[in-house]
Amino acid sequence: MKLLKDLVVSRMEFQQWDDVLTWGEDGSLYFGSMAEITIGQPLYSKDIKKSSKELFHLKAIDLPIIENKLEFEDSSDNILLNSQPQSYIRICKPCPSNGQVIAALTNNGNIIIYCNQEPILNLDQNERSLQERLYHSFTWNSEGTCLAVGNEANEVVIFSIDTIAKSYTSKTIKLENTEGWITKISWNDYSLVASSSNNTVYHIDNINQENVQPAIILPPSRFKIIDFLAMEKYILISSCGNLYKLEMGTSRCICTPTDFTQEFHLVPLFRNNEVILLSAKSSHLIRLSDNELSFYPDEIIFPHLEKKYTRWNEYENQSNKYETVLSLYGITLSPDEYSIAIAYTVERVSFRYKIVSENKFNVMFIPLYKDWKLSTKASGLEWYQTYNIYEKLLPIIDDDNTVGINSDLDTSLEFRDYLKNLMKDKSVTKRCFLNIIQSDSISLDLFRALVFNYAEAHKSKLTHPIDQLCIESLSEILGVDSLFEEKNNKTIDIKGEFIEQTFNIFGNTDFQIIESTEGNKWRRCSLTLLPLLSTNTKVCPVSNQRIINIKKDLLNEYGWFTKTLLEFFNDKSPYTSGKLDTST
Repeated sequence: MKLLKDLVVSRMEFQQWDDVLTWGEDGSLYFGSMAEITIGQPLYSKDIKKSSKELFHLKAIDLPIIENKLEFEDSSDNILLNSQPQSYIRICKPCPSNGQVIAALTNNGNIIIYCNQEPILNLDQNERSLQERLYHSFTWNSEGTCLAVGNEANEVVIFSIDTIAKSYTSKTIKLENTEGWITKISWNDYSLVASSSNNTVYHIDNINQENVQPAIILPPSRFKIIDFLAMEKYILISSCGNLYKLEMGTSRCICTPTDFTQEFHLVPLFRNNEVILLSAKSSHLIRLSDNELSFYPDEIIFPHLEKKYTRWNEYENQSNKYETVLSLYGITLSPDEYSIAIAYTVERVSFRYKIVSENKFNVMFIPLYKDWKLSTKASGLEWYQTYNIYEKLLPIIDDDNTVGINSDLDTSLEFRDYLKNLMKDKSVTKRCFLNIIQSDSISLDLFRALVFNYAEAHKSKLTHPIDQLCIESLSEILGVDSLFEEKNNKTIDIKGEFIEQTFNIFGNTDFQIIESTEGNKWRRCSLTLLPLLSTNTKVCPVSNQRIINIKKDLLNEYGWFTKTLLEFFNDKSPYTSGKLDTST
């Protein structure tokens, strides 16, 4: 496949030499830059002309730092703790299930949780020693509910985070009774793997049990641990000069030598049960089904890197007078695991120091397979990014049946949990994707039918007038029987910042316009079908439809039904499951 043109990131300096790039579930790219975090915000455009700059808008975000919890602590082991009094963010990683939540590690060993770019939590265990409270690595679990954090006491601390209640609980797992810093952690659907400063690698399984027994799968050595990866049956470890393949069930370990002058990273191909061993100079394909570790030619990633390197030399080093080098700064899988983004540079080898304004990095996007599927691990514009990375190839749809009003979704759940399941439903996911690529024929009928389904199962609780206006409007638009027997001339007052209007609860059949008893016509909230009397709204970037911003509406008292709807979709569009924009 022909790749999109690279995303160019200029006038920026990265915090570290690798692992500077993360891809969020909403399609956002996060760069570990100095002194502010840089975010590649997802964009929507009907006509993408083979350039990734039309999919991302780069923006520097100054995330506020909560007060350093270790400001007045004195460390005898980590002298850097006291030499850098000013806190700044080194690494940030978005939550896999909610793009509005970000975890960030500071230079002072603090881990801060942000929601909508505002700090809400500073993770800590106050009663413990300094080494046990000083953190150096972290990662989310695949559900986005827990954070695994590594400290200086050879421990992994599991923090269960509740962003709504702004609270957390912790559980400590002692890996070994030796000193060491936990410098790297990986946690996916299969397992949690961690490595320490003495290059020991640990495997942690059955984390939910009370007594967790971590296992040492690679003993201490003087060879740096570069990367590790847990697959369904195997754990692969890339160290300086060696590659290890450990079978989980039998603990059988196979080792094969690699080029010790290269740092090989592991890129998983979960669909094919394969792994790509990737460095800046070479790349190999490994098939996990083989009994031994055998290297095959990589025809997926490295040919594109090699082509970029060759082309740069053709233009910038035509006479071949200079030595040039390709450097990899960040490798990240897309949330749906069908694509990969690589931050790299090609430059001339020299001792000349470059100022920040001279820096330029490129980000290339490569499809990993010949086709792709819609995944609930991603949402909204991330699907659109994958669609364009695969040259507008439509995803494979396993089940083409459409879910209608007679859905099997469990209406006995709490409304918020029901909405979570609704947005993960295959037919709703398919409809959201079609709304993105077929923006001229956007439909919310399926979503409204399923929401009405829940209201029908709980109609005895729908006593609030605003809830009744919402449900009655849904029934009128869907063409189904009303849930309310009494249809007297019931009215309700809706307030705006500068005006108050009265509306009839029954008889409103237009899904775009609603008329007040005073004779004025108002646009409707596309989610609740309530009138929009305020400019405090959120906008779907694809459909351009507006939704009430309940966090700024302090004048109206909503019922449980409409309140839960507006709170759940305060940042997520029901049309695309993507991020909403704030109206201007």
